[in-house]
Amino acid sequence: MHTTVEFPEIVTLIKVSDVRLGATVAVKTTSGETAIYLTRERTLLDAVYDWARFDTLPRAFDWIRADLKKRRIDPENLVNTVLHFGDVGTRRRFGYLLEQESCEERFLSKIERSLKRPTSFIPLIPQRKKQGKVVPRWGVVDNEERITSNVS
Repeated sequence: MHTTVEFPEIVTLIKVSDVRLGATVAVKTTSGETAIYLTRERTLLDAVYDWARFDTLPRAFDWIRADLKKRRIDPENLVNTVLHFGDVGTRRRFGYLLEQESCEERFLSKIERSLKRPTSFIPLIPQRKKQGKVVPRWGVVDNEERITSNVS
């Protein structure tokens, strides 16, 4: 039996290594099919990890901040996903971002323990100049230009 599925948007599939697979949820569709999706935490991680492929930084940081504020994601699940699937640069960026968002120290420490003491600094936003606040704990240069607003 052949089933036709219509997508509301164009979908681009990419090949990834087997070790990068995981952090998924199975969802039953109204037609009874099972669809496999990435968890929200994994999707946000990939927006930072694969920023060059998807052109998602610095927007990904805004998505993460908003999801934390609205409690759409669990900080512990996010940290565990970052530790399992994130590379060194991704873990450094998440550590700094979560510290800025007043994440619990126990979660920050988990990320910090997974890293070697930084000997060089990476820009928070790789496609911008490496100028800004130097953050030794995470080995990042905060070159993000945030716009503060009184609108919530």
